[in-house]
Amino acid sequence: MTAFRERWPGAAGAIGLGCLALVLLHLLEPAGSATWAYAHLDRHPALPWLAAASVVVLPAAAAWAWQRPWIQAPVGRFGVARAAAVVGAATVAVAGVGAAWPVTPICIDSWYFATAVGDGVSGNPRWYLTLWSFSELSQLARPLVTPLAFVRLMNGVVSAWALAALAAAARTLGRTRGEAIAIAALCWTAFGVLQLAFGYVDVYPTALCLLAVYLWLGSGVLVGNRHPVWATVVAAIAPFFYVGLVLLAPSCLVLLWVSGRRRGWRVVAEAGGAALLAAGAATVPGYGMPFAWAALARDLAPALQPGAPVDGRGALLPQSEIVSARHWIGLLHLLLLTDAVGVLLLLACGGAAVRRLPSAESLWLAALLVPSLAYLATMDALFGLYADWDLFSYLAAITALAGAYAFVVWARAAPRIAGPLLGLALAAATVHLMARLNGLDIDFHRHLAETPFRIPVAGAPSVAR
Repeated sequence: MTAFRERWPGAAGAIGLGCLALVLLHLLEPAGSATWAYAHLDRHPALPWLAAASVVVLPAAAAWAWQRPWIQAPVGRFGVARAAAVVGAATVAVAGVGAAWPVTPICIDSWYFATAVGDGVSGNPRWYLTLWSFSELSQLARPLVTPLAFVRLMNGVVSAWALAALAAAARTLGRTRGEAIAIAALCWTAFGVLQLAFGYVDVYPTALCLLAVYLWLGSGVLVGNRHPVWATVVAAIAPFFYVGLVLLAPSCLVLLWVSGRRRGWRVVAEAGGAALLAAGAATVPGYGMPFAWAALARDLAPALQPGAPVDGRGALLPQSEIVSARHWIGLLHLLLLTDAVGVLLLLACGGAAVRRLPSAESLWLAALLVPSLAYLATMDALFGLYADWDLFSYLAAITALAGAYAFVVWARAAPRIAGPLLGLALAAATVHLMARLNGLDIDFHRHLAETPFRIPVAGAPSVAR
């Protein structure tokens, strides 16, 4: 009876009702004080019909496929040559789609990033190595493409690598082919992941790529008992590409602690030494010497206060706003935009996953999720959560992977209903993509008024601090 209650109507009921509610939210598009997270499924007359069809077809198809012997077979080996060919093909495809169908920027940050790359000035220490590497490569490509086109192309490339890394993480975490496919599909259909792949102009595709690579390498340390050196090196250099990736530090410490307990503390010393050298070398391109952390910190201190030149405020929200109901309602809309399905699966299946997973895996996922929640709750979106949504976009890789993994762990005890629920979750994610993918610019001024700029910008609505 206990096992039955765990499968139904608990987690299964929450997933089923939650996914149907998400679909209805998009189909009905109820009026409210903020609709920017779910509006515009009607931007093409065929989309509502396709959305309704996906709710029928995808659960039925997944229910049939989940019981196939091939799907239930263990994950096989994937050779280096085959992996390289798949990643190469994906890179060409994703970069090509992004060049042909680029997302329309809705924030001045896109212009600023492309201009910084084109000028060859890596002056923003928050994106230090990303701007430096993009600027250097852009100079080589300058006779052939403009800086804006180059940024779109490069962001397509790194986004393709991010998708490949998430698929690799899914293969590591999944016991069967079906589990690996389910995890990869749920990660790829998260809006915060997929939207960055289509010619996005900003730093966040690079942040997503480094985060996805770390998730792949870190999962290999925990599940495959691999050496932690590569995951640690990525965690050490990632903040030099985008400072927000310092959030990986707690989970990296978990990896080192687990590796020390399993393999001995020598591997921890090796990983720590390699990470130290990598972080030291990271300052060479911009500062001409290794370990120039003090100089970088001096440059970074004022850059972490983006509001200061405008109105004397820093990068974090004041405490009174952090605890306000308006702020948390806005964050719910943000999560609905970036990865509602992943969050739903995490809430519905997270408890069962914690009970069934080894403590090391649960602790690692918690060390990824808790700093992300703190970042989400405290960072000041200067242009409002709608226009500045990408400030939080790459975190969808964490919620999507954690939610998908929690789902497949829970589904091991409920194989008969796992397939239909997976299909329903993918249907909800697909309907959301139909509504919002490459459509954030639709009704821009209406949605901007729903969550206005937090700093004065000529001609744009804003709120007082």
